[in-house]
Parts: sequence; C-alpha cells; structure tokens
Amino acid sequence: MAQVRCLDVDFLGRVSLKQGDLWSTHDVYVKDNYAYVCIGNDLAIVEVSDPAKPTEVSRVKTSERTWNVNVVGKYAYIANDIAGVRVIDVSNPEKPVEAGLYDTPGNAISICVSGSYAYVSDTNSGLLIIDISNPKKLKEKGFSKPPDAPYKLHVSGKYAFVIDSLNGLNIIDKSNTSNPEITAKYDIQGLPEAIYVVGDYAYVVTLMEGLYIIDVSDPKKPSEVAHYKITTGSPSDVCVADKYAYITGNVFGFRILDISDPLNPKDVGSCLPPVSGNGVDVLGIYAYVIDGDGGLSILKYKNITPPIISVNPKGKLATTWGYIKM
Repeated sequence: MAQVRCLDVDFLGRVSLKQGDLWSTHDVYVKDNYAYVCIGNDLAIVEVSDPAKPTEVSRVKTSERTWNVNVVGKYAYIANDIAGVRVIDVSNPEKPVEAGLYDTPGNAISICVSGSYAYVSDTNSGLLIIDISNPKKLKEKGFSKPPDAPYKLHVSGKYAFVIDSLNGLNIIDKSNTSNPEITAKYDIQGLPEAIYVVGDYAYVVTLMEGLYIIDVSDPKKPSEVAHYKITTGSPSDVCVADKYAYITGNVFGFRILDISDPLNPKDVGSCLPPVSGNGVDVLGIYAYVIDGDGGLSILKYKNITPPIISVNPKGKLATTWGYIKM
C-alpha cells in the first residue's frame, strides 16, 4: 500500500474490496459493527468491530450499478441504477438475502429512508416516494419532478433536499406523500455532487467549488451563509456529525472542517489515503472512507472526544454531542 499522509488524523486500518476489475466504490453506510459498501454492481458487507482490521464477511451481487445504500432495521435499501430499488435482508450480515425489488421508471441514483418510506432520486421521474412498510412488496406512493434531472438527496423533517445534475438545490415538501411539492429552488455553482442536512443547514459539496453551507431554516427562502473553497481536487461526498463536516474527494483525499460556527468553517484535519476518497460515513468517533481503488479505510480525528451516552426517560439515546446514528 502506498504511503498515507495525515495531519491530526489517525489512519487505523484498511481493507481492499477489489475483485478482478471490480474496484469502483460509490457509497458507504455504517450501522452497528458493519459497513455496507456499494462497489461496482455489488454490496460488500464489512465487519468493522476492530477498526485496525476491517474484514469483508459477505457480498451481494446484483445486475446493475449499486450507487447508494441506506440500512434501516434489518434491511439494506439500494439505489440499483436501471434495476430500481433493491432490498436486502441483512439481519444476518454474513448471510444477506434479497427481500424485494421495485423497478423505477429510470435510473435509481440515490436513496434515503425515513419512517415507512424510501425517497429515491430517479433520472426519469424525479423524486420518487416508495412505501416500504412491506419490504417484500414495495409500491410507489407519489413523485415530484424537479426542473433538472435529480442526483443526490437527503431527507430532514418534512422536507426532501435534492441536488440536480446542473446547479440546483431543490427543497421539496413531502408531508403529502402522494403529492410532494417543490417549495424552493436555490442555484449553487460548481456542479453539486453531494448533500447532507442537519438542523437549519444544508451542506453541499460541488465538484468545482468546494463546500457551500446553506441556511434552510426557512425552506421557502434558502440562503448561503458560507463557502469553503477547495482548490486541490474535486469533492465527492460530505457527512456531518456533531460540529464537524467530513469531506472526501480526489487529489486531497479526506478533510475535516470544524463547523461549530457555520458562518466560518475551519480546516482542522486531513488525510491522503493511497488513492482518492469516493465517499464517507461517520459513526461515533470513526470516519469510514471508501476510495478509488476499491478500499475501505477507517480514520479518526485525533482531537475528537468520545460522546458520553445516557438514556433518557423515554429510552432514547442521548449524547454530549446531541447526535447519535441509530
């Protein structure tokens, strides 16, 4: 493996998921002790209980590209290109079993699961809302078609935030799942590539201009509050946890920004893995980064403090960060 160069970031471990000419990673989602990696046409499941020794334990092969994955409960929901939405039962991560399939009208590119619905960016239909209450019998509930072809999306509260293939952020009110309506469209320069929404802010990385932080506290009037320009390489993904934004991209690899003041993001750590960073997810104190050579790396920001976890009277987990991924 090539030399890894890090600043205020510990490089803990890496596993190669390449199989022959299968090397292109697209997405990663981490739940409990497993990372679910979209690679080529496959979903690779990696045990990450020991950050120094991540190990692939199983793999699901599909007929088309696996672009994006969400894992909720015992199911993994995959945006599976022209095959549509594929559901995998991962109750036993070492023996995953296909549970359902819904053929969307176009290419399923991005997926976000919330409650009984999966929200899907589909190149032909726009934002599709699919009822997943019975994962074995998925059915379409409604759709909304933005002006341009949808790309990545994130769901927060009663809104879906969809970036399109050109320069736009579309905010869609999904409270009426049968007839979701576009609330606002906000132009973002530089070819939007990924989005993550937390609280009042949407964090959007673009291929050419870096990170934009958009105030969406009023979904009808989104406004830019900060722009952090990345001059080396093209960002590919962003994940936000606590007061940090974790960004991956080619050339620069992996970067951490302190966003405790959203109006003034600051670079606090970076790492250049063997190859470019294609995507990132964060769970607890660890960042899970997929790269352009079919690998999954586990990193840790040196100055991060583990959260103190407590259980409130309703039995829900709370932390000193105010955030925990379930």
